[in-house]
Amino acid sequence: MVTITFVNSMVNVLWGYGGETANNQAIRCMAGNMKAPNWNRLAGMITGDGDFSVPDLPSGISIWPHTVLAALVRDNGYTKSQLKELLYEDAREPYEDIVAWGGEMMLKEAKIWHPGDNCGLCTRPDQLTIVCGGGDQGGHGFWMAPAIFGLVTSVEVQLPKNWDDLLLDAEIDLGALPSAH
Repeated sequence: MVTITFVNSMVNVLWGYGGETANNQAIRCMAGNMKAPNWNRLAGMITGDGDFSVPDLPSGISIWPHTVLAALVRDNGYTKSQLKELLYEDAREPYEDIVAWGGEMMLKEAKIWHPGDNCGLCTRPDQLTIVCGGGDQGGHGFWMAPAIFGLVTSVEVQLPKNWDDLLLDAEIDLGALPSAH
């Protein structure tokens, strides 16, 4: 399965992890980057033409190293749905704070939030996209804010017959797959 979405920017997120406290700090670190002042982070709300129940509204992409996601499951017992819920809640921001950094135009375009609301990137946690990165790289993750246009789309692809050989080449270039550890 290949999924495509449009993004407008990227932030490198570096954190520690391992142990319940450090793992929760990693979630807050990612969420803090997700709610950084950026008009386009509210883009999914104006792309949906008023139907915010659509699961494929662009909400940005949260890319996590496999080592951090494994620690969140191992040490904290989080599922993907729970992680989405935590990010969704931690990345919400008061309407008045968004107005203070200049995002009032986007709030008015979205037409779903009003003064006093706690505004998110999307209307439901399941609209967030979380990606597990591989390789033996360090604790770098990335937040990629949504673009103002386009919906998330996925399509099933046929893998080439030499897929296993390509994976072996990738392990040599990038490091062993997590299953090899």
